[in-house]
Amino acid sequence: RVVMRLGLVLCLGLLVGGGALSADDEAERPKPPPPHTDAQVAPALAAYKRDFAESDMDKRLKAVRSLGRWRHKDVLKELKRLLRAEADLEIKAAAAEGFGYQTSFAGDAGRTLAEFLKQSEKWASVLEPKDAAEEELVKYEARVLVACWNSVGLLGWKDAWKDWKGYIDHLHDDVASAAIAAFGKMKEYRALAPLLEWFNIYPDGITWEGGSVRVDTANRSPSGDSATSSMPASVYTTRSFATTLRVVSVCTM
Repeated sequence: RVVMRLGLVLCLGLLVGGGALSADDEAERPKPPPPHTDAQVAPALAAYKRDFAESDMDKRLKAVRSLGRWRHKDVLKELKRLLRAEADLEIKAAAAEGFGYQTSFAGDAGRTLAEFLKQSEKWASVLEPKDAAEEELVKYEARVLVACWNSVGLLGWKDAWKDWKGYIDHLHDDVASAAIAAFGKMKEYRALAPLLEWFNIYPDGITWEGGSVRVDTANRSPSGDSATSSMPASVYTTRSFATTLRVVSVCTM
């Protein structure tokens, strides 16, 4: 998988070169900002309740995104409710974005994301949708999962590694790339072993030359590789590089 290949190379560089194995990493992590006060958040909660009750979807999405920027226990409570119970996937994705701002409650927010990601790991895994409706569903499911992973990276909470590691092999490029980027951002050294397995698939298949990509997919297939043999061969062809560039920008910061 070309997208995955390039993303993991750069993330591995960050993990190893950036001192992923250093015991001082956690101690050097900046302290999270304090929560906003009840008085500060009260007007935002009132505005959210008013605007979210509207029928206009744009107003509802704006209301969720505006609320999510406030660090407060009541805000996190509402974001949890939306992520778990809201049927509309756009609203759910907007709520997932808000978790990334809840750095004052990283453990609580991280556990909620971990629970959701574990329950939803099969989302966006249909490679060939049977119709436009299923294609649309896959797109929005991926959007939710990507928003969750972006927030995981921002929170830096990584206690759920065992439930998360399977996302490295997720069938949707955007989702897998977001997971890899989050692992790189958190300097999650436990991601090294499964990421290195990708070198067994394309040991010479791609190079990075001044921002260009060269792909050699001739005579290569995933057959025989224990970690990936269940994936269709089509997964290993050239994929969209928009996601790759997004991973590059995160992993090299």
